Amino acid sequence: MAMELADSNIRLNPVSPALIKTPIYQTFIKSEVFDETLNPFNQFHPIGRIAAPEKVLIQLNFYFTTTQVGLRARFGILTLE
Repeated sequence: MAMELADSNIRLNPVSPALIKTPIYQTFIKSEVFDETLNPFNQFHPIGRIAAPEKVLIQLNFYFTTTQVGLRARFGILTLE
């Protein structure tokens, strides 16, 4: 979508991992076969692996931090934190 909208000067910073390795899967996948069961999904991801919750959090933190800085700069709001 970002590539499709770039010509219209619309920038997207999506965070949309298809599968995140979280404990919710352990409710219906036995722990001894957990990794073995989820590993085939790696081939569907451009980076070749399932997302880890902490990696998604890092991306979201970066996105919201840079968005806040950008908005402050654009509207002349200066805050030192």
